Amino acid sequence: MNSNNNELEIELNIKSFLVSETNEEGVIKFANDEFCRFSEYSLDELIGQHHNIVRHPDMPQKAFDELWSTVKSGKKERFCKK
Repeated sequence: MNSNNNELEIELNIKSFLVSETNEEGVIKFANDEFCRFSEYSLDELIGQHHNIVRHPDMPQKAFDELWSTVKSGKKERFCKK
């Protein structure tokens, strides 16, 4: 979520499908249109930025530690984050 609007809560519907891809260091390589729309960043603004640019302040650090541990291990999993 764009830091300019970090108090705004956006509800996703059941069909929402936000996709982003990063390298092993967490730098964004791809994001789909819906991810961009909900993050309130353009694709050009996201590419090359560290993924924590969209981190919600209420999301526990432990969740991200587990996510990056999985990413670095080479496993492919889905993650849901706030």
